Amino acid sequence: MTTTHTGRICAAYLVVALLAAPPVFAGVTMTLNASSDYTNLLRNAVTPFTATIGNSAGSTDSLDWTVDNSGNPLLVLSGSGTTLPPGATLPVTGQYANGVYGNYVVTAGATGTEHTSGAPAANSPITSNGVAITVGNAKAAYSGYDDLNAFDPANALSGDVAAGDGYAGISSRTLSEPRLAGGPAFVGGPSFDSGLLVLGTEAILRDGANGTASTQTITMNWRNRAEVEDFETMSFPPVRSYEYGLAGDVVKMTGLDGSTFVLQMSYNEDELVEELGRDEAWYAPRGWIYLAWLDPSGYWVNAVEGNAGGILVDDGTHRLDGFSLGAYDGDMTLGRWGVDPTDNVVWAVVNHNSQFASTPEPGTTALLVVGAVGLIRRRRKPGR
Repeated sequence: MTTTHTGRICAAYLVVALLAAPPVFAGVTMTLNASSDYTNLLRNAVTPFTATIGNSAGSTDSLDWTVDNSGNPLLVLSGSGTTLPPGATLPVTGQYANGVYGNYVVTAGATGTEHTSGAPAANSPITSNGVAITVGNAKAAYSGYDDLNAFDPANALSGDVAAGDGYAGISSRTLSEPRLAGGPAFVGGPSFDSGLLVLGTEAILRDGANGTASTQTITMNWRNRAEVEDFETMSFPPVRSYEYGLAGDVVKMTGLDGSTFVLQMSYNEDELVEELGRDEAWYAPRGWIYLAWLDPSGYWVNAVEGNAGGILVDDGTHRLDGFSLGAYDGDMTLGRWGVDPTDNVVWAVVNHNSQFASTPEPGTTALLVVGAVGLIRRRRKPGR
């Protein structure tokens, strides 16, 4: 008896709920659009969106619409409260930003009140189409043997920074890809039997701001290191004779030339080379792991050497002044640079667009032992 009574109550409630549901107006549409240049979005950057609400309802039906961001608080649209007569459309502008790496489908929503012969109806919701967005995760182009400009424009990630807004947190990353055993390691290159084709590297802006009077569009595009940039198969150039190749993937940045900013990139510790027992703990305090820049002559050099001004003087230890061991500390003096071996990252205060990567520089003593048994590729530690 109790079960039957409860079932009747639930059924009655369901009927009431259905009757109370707001109507969906025929002929009302909401179309969300994003520029194809922005469907690959930098993490923590902003991408512009536009939407159009259209009213193709009956000749006497006008609509008061309010854009509703509650379904997606990361998408902020404006243009609410406008009455749409029959046959009219309402353009809506907005922006989307996301601080979490991943793939998303962005939708927009709105609610409206219909007026028919002066009698308003209940509010009605409407949801737009979905737009696919990739946030932060980059596809690295394959550099082959020596293609140092292998970047694919379709893979670029972009985002806007308004005048006066900061850069901190804007980032992208590659995800590691293994070489296939017995297969080609690089497009157009020879074969390797182990290791990584793409190392998996993050580039993040740690500090700086848009000091111009207009919005900046920042892009990051990625490629893996070419064989001529890998310790096992490197050549001179692009690697200087006393360096050990690159320890991460390569990012190409645009949109920041002339602005001072702090760029941080990760390096793969397992790609460092041990020289007669000298390892990361020995190299790092000497500044022999650093953020590098591919200079116009085709060599990888310290990123601060590409600056217009700033600290460049050799401090007597065969490294440039401005070095700091540890995490970036908030001092944006142009030309400062450092390595944080705890988090396996390098950073520098720079003011130029470039190709950037991390590189170890063991120093001139390495020239005496290149090819000897004392030089080994660092092996992965158990549990790493």
